[in-house]
Amino acid sequence: MMLLSHGRYVLLGMVAALAWAAGGLLAPGGGAAAQPQPTIVLSPSSGPCDGMVKVMGSGFLGQPGLRFYLVQPGTADISADFLNSTYVKGDGTFSQFVWLDRRSCDAAALDSRSEQPTGHLTFAFTAAFTAGEPTLQPGDRIPSIIAVAQYAYTTTTTLKPQPTMTITPSSGPCDGSVEITGTNFFDQPGVRFYVLQPGTEDISMGLLNSGVRTQNGNFSQSVWLHEWSCEAAALDSQLEHPTGHLLIAASFTFKPDAEVGGRISNIVAVTEYAYTTTVAQPGPTLVLSPSSGPCDATVEIAGHDFPPNTAIQVSVANPRGSGRFGELASVVTDPSGRFHTTVTLGAFGCNAASLVAQQPAHSGPIPVWLIADLVPPPGPDEILTQITYISTTTTFPAMPRSLPSTGTGPTARSTTPTWLPWVVALAGMGLLLLAGSLYRSRRARS
Repeated sequence: MMLLSHGRYVLLGMVAALAWAAGGLLAPGGGAAAQPQPTIVLSPSSGPCDGMVKVMGSGFLGQPGLRFYLVQPGTADISADFLNSTYVKGDGTFSQFVWLDRRSCDAAALDSRSEQPTGHLTFAFTAAFTAGEPTLQPGDRIPSIIAVAQYAYTTTTTLKPQPTMTITPSSGPCDGSVEITGTNFFDQPGVRFYVLQPGTEDISMGLLNSGVRTQNGNFSQSVWLHEWSCEAAALDSQLEHPTGHLLIAASFTFKPDAEVGGRISNIVAVTEYAYTTTVAQPGPTLVLSPSSGPCDATVEIAGHDFPPNTAIQVSVANPRGSGRFGELASVVTDPSGRFHTTVTLGAFGCNAASLVAQQPAHSGPIPVWLIADLVPPPGPDEILTQITYISTTTTFPAMPRSLPSTGTGPTARSTTPTWLPWVVALAGMGLLLLAGSLYRSRRARS
């Protein structure tokens, strides 16, 4: 009887436990429990208007990625600037750094002058990485805000000096060579340079340089203005109010490259270059004197329309593939992109001519190709220009066992296998051992 009584209490306890569990698992309406709400934590949550902030989020389940915007003071969903973007992990969390730049300080100054200053900046978070969804412009309404966070600013003006760039020369042909110098690029490991599309503030016309590292916030880098610059100059000259200059923008190197026509994120500085032409100049050319003769002759080489004040390397091309057979001279062009030098083709010229003459299908003149490229060469297949020297030498001495070369092309080598001397030595040692064994055997018999 007592056992049945205890069993009844146990049964009632189990029913109560199941009811408690059901109440915890089910929402008041009978559905599944609500998922955690997205939350944002800023570290630090206050500081200068142009500081670095770490943004950490949780509860963003089902969101592949997010974009961060700075909201204009006094509005709920108007963009003042695009701050950054990030991917969200499978558990709904993320962590990303945001650099508050000049526009953040502009927003802080505007907020502090309002009738009811709030003393904080508002960040808005919206879904990202949706196919075809463009990044919002300042002044655009931010759709579908998922979460917001507030950052208390302690200053309303930029504390650090603004990054600045200068370009030398400040004017010239649309595809000229320039030197870009930057100062006050603090907290930036490196920058890359773009040509901006005329009439825009942050649209890429083309990437000029893959990146340059900064030292103590400063850098200096030579940049060759490519065909994009001439296309931009031609487009600029056709506008209703032509400006007569190109805009060169610097952006962080840890951001992905902006595609042509794409928006450049986190532009930190812009400089102007006044173009004097709107079409690309003639490409680099070489002139030889004489243009034919013995394979080892001494010739004069004149270069025209090369990048000004630039080191150029003249080499004999490898006739059996890409690369350089041997360097003949290294010169520096003058401010007009010209140079003049005298070189001796020597063994490099004769060896290249010999290889051409030995080809079964060859007949007629024997060409020796001379190439000119930058120092150091950008790659085995990348050259500025080339010219052909005709060798009048038709018979060639035996190729040397080794040919000194500073290029990447092949050199003549001995046809004797490197393992043959070892085989001969081992065979000799074997014969000596065999003779010694026979001698000892005959002595033992006698």
